[in-house]
Amino acid sequence: MSSKLLILLFVSSFLAMACDDEDKTTTSTGGSTAGTTAGSTAGTPAGSTAGTPAGSTGGTPAGSTGGTPAGSTGGTPAGSTAGTPAGSEGGTPAGSTAGTPAGNPDPAALCQDACNALGDCAVSVCDGYEEDDKQRIIDGCNTTCQGAPGLAALFNQQATCEDKVAFASGANPDFAAACAGEPQSPCSVACSAVADCAVEACTGYAPEDKAAIAASCEALCTPELAAQWEPLSCADKVATFSAASVPFATQCTQAQIACNVCTVYGAAVPAVSGLIVDAAAASPDFGADFAYLASRGPDAISAFKTSLANFVSDAFGCTTGAYTGPDMVAVHTGMGITSEEYDQFVGLIANVMTQAGVSNEYLSTCFAPALTATPFKSQFVAQAFPTCNVNVCTTYGAAVPTVVSGIVDAAAMDPAFAADFAGLVAREQMMPGAVAGFKTSLTNFITDAFGCTMGAYTGPDMVTVHTDMGITRPEYHDFIVRLSVGVLAANGVPEQDILGCFAPALLGDALVNSIVEK
Repeated sequence: MSSKLLILLFVSSFLAMACDDEDKTTTSTGGSTAGTTAGSTAGTPAGSTAGTPAGSTGGTPAGSTGGTPAGSTGGTPAGSTAGTPAGSEGGTPAGSTAGTPAGNPDPAALCQDACNALGDCAVSVCDGYEEDDKQRIIDGCNTTCQGAPGLAALFNQQATCEDKVAFASGANPDFAAACAGEPQSPCSVACSAVADCAVEACTGYAPEDKAAIAASCEALCTPELAAQWEPLSCADKVATFSAASVPFATQCTQAQIACNVCTVYGAAVPAVSGLIVDAAAASPDFGADFAYLASRGPDAISAFKTSLANFVSDAFGCTTGAYTGPDMVAVHTGMGITSEEYDQFVGLIANVMTQAGVSNEYLSTCFAPALTATPFKSQFVAQAFPTCNVNVCTTYGAAVPTVVSGIVDAAAMDPAFAADFAGLVAREQMMPGAVAGFKTSLTNFITDAFGCTMGAYTGPDMVTVHTDMGITRPEYHDFIVRLSVGVLAANGVPEQDILGCFAPALLGDALVNSIVEK
């Protein structure tokens, strides 16, 4: 778990910080990571984690904190009174009016834009939808989105119509089946109707609960029951299912809490993001993963917290465009993060929120749905590397010397690795050609590693070279992800090839274990 969460939690943030020209410090292993790690990872498609999102947290959607009120008690955000966010008056975050956080887009407009796009894309991409279906798709999308506008922000991050349809399909199996032109089962049809009726008739259910209601219904449904439910009125459908499911009946009659996440907690997002990072760093489960971030110094920690806060704010629809990092799917592809690891970090976030004063009711009703929604969670869990569709040697072999030279030059000037390259730079002063020789050796290592040459590299093996150097997984991945991705992209390597052709080898256990301290 450590290596996976490491990439997820930290390396991504450093890439974003590098792009922002943040001043960074680190306790690099003197002289060891330098030429040696460079030699082992050069040409590494840093894009294998391709700009890991500065705001991501161990596979845990930073948005899960939803601006939890740092340092607050009794559900009241720090620095506020009676539920008023710090720096605001009357429950209105500072800089906003009428309860709308500064820079916050209208949730209804956000949902409408997303749903219009889904309607267009579904008709364009799906075999099972025609132009006549568009308004029905838009109406159904709006019904779900109004209860969870943060999903619209995530949907809008999907670049292509195919991506948007895939996102919607993950959120709604019925949409996915209809998109593919597959007939729905009797229970699927009946339980979809039960879910619609529950949202309409039950005080304890909101539109975003439909998928969960339908799933619990289908677990109990039989074709015979589906036939019995079909002609019933909405009230009778709800009453019949309530008799079959005590949990459903109990939730149905509960009062629905109004979720005004941005209004109530928006101003506290930065503070609570810091609390999450601090809690994770102090946790026995995640502390080791945060050690490298701590070694980068206060500025790096502060920058990470800021990026996380921006991601949270955007994820819950409180702002638009505050987070400028790459999308979550590209970032987490190939990391193999399990559902259990994801849920474990979500549990840490829930504990932070509870300690900060968020009630269990608000936590379960307003924050948990966003955290556990399939479209959101699936961005982090078990993303596989895409297929490599090019011949690496034919396509990129001639460019290896240029890429290697760029990586070495960048590392020698980078605050995290400059000390490691100081010896090489000093040798160049005494022995002109030392840097060029190192670059040639590194080039040969890469071409051999990817099967473009055989026997070109004549240096020692990686295990021998890196033994006792104390190189950590965070240092290794920082070198690959943050340092190399810009060089590869600048030389024209597209993300698809970085993720599919280079990342599997460079982030694979065989190479990682030959370099990283056991």
